[in-house]
Amino acid sequence: MIDILPTAEQSEFVGSIANAIAKASGGKALGPDAWRLFVELGCIGMGLDESLGGAGFSIADEALMHQELGRQLVSPNVLAATLAAHLAAEAGDAELARRIVEGSRRVAFASPLGGEISASGLEGEFHLLTQANDGLVLCISPNGSALAEAQSFSRRDVVESTDETIELVRASGTAPPVHWMADNDQWLWRRATLLIAAELTGIAETTQNRAVEYAKIRKQFGKPIGAFQAIGHHCANMALHCEAAASQLYFAAIALRDQMPDAAFQVAAACSYAMGAAFQNATMAIQIHGGTGFSAESGLHRFLKRVAMLRHLAGGERTQELAVFNGYRAA
Repeated sequence: MIDILPTAEQSEFVGSIANAIAKASGGKALGPDAWRLFVELGCIGMGLDESLGGAGFSIADEALMHQELGRQLVSPNVLAATLAAHLAAEAGDAELARRIVEGSRRVAFASPLGGEISASGLEGEFHLLTQANDGLVLCISPNGSALAEAQSFSRRDVVESTDETIELVRASGTAPPVHWMADNDQWLWRRATLLIAAELTGIAETTQNRAVEYAKIRKQFGKPIGAFQAIGHHCANMALHCEAAASQLYFAAIALRDQMPDAAFQVAAACSYAMGAAFQNATMAIQIHGGTGFSAESGLHRFLKRVAMLRHLAGGERTQELAVFNGYRAA
């Protein structure tokens, strides 16, 4: 029997990160200036070898950390930098890996808008999920991943983003690769998929917690709305989504860490389920909050928008469902 629950040491470590974020944020959403905080906390290099400035933790530990980052709605660029550091290390570029870990080279995701990613780099049109001073962009896919200089694109226009915590840039042209990884065994893609699943699971948990807390204090007809079956059943379903998503996440993290034969299936299953759980919990949290939930003041819309972005980075539901099917057939 495998014990999938986090150990006391892991829980303490994740708790320390949560406390540091809470102290730095003061109850508000973290902005671009919080980048240095995650460098100092060691979030970016957590899974890298100590010789590269990392901490030498396992992918299972990284997943637990990103679950907390999802709860806190931390910028996706922390995930981009984490994956970019792994890519640089795998490519043998120890110097770049160290610079990413120490924060002197910042990284953002590049999402294709009809553009193509190959050994030639990034060609065509892309959305850059960037913030100030981001010099490198990372584009990931099941077939390969590329790291390129953002300034290499011939055109870069800032466009309006639905997620106000992220500056969105529409870039076009050609960006030669700083590093390209033909991910034949999907080593980096599976790592990315697992960490995205972790952040989605964190979002599912936070939105469920906020819905339950609101249901305790909001009153109708002289009673807290949580006392009514219609609300209670929804909250119970949200809790089930969280439990199932977390359990599958933990098992998938262990499977990937230990290189189990069915690791591909477990990781895809974790991401596929987390996509649905996060979306359902975020939308239900808004509905339980009623009119307040639909206002910008509640902040719940940010979680729903982040779910949409993370699902897109993971290739969408169809990609992960196909990976579940292929992984099950191969196992």
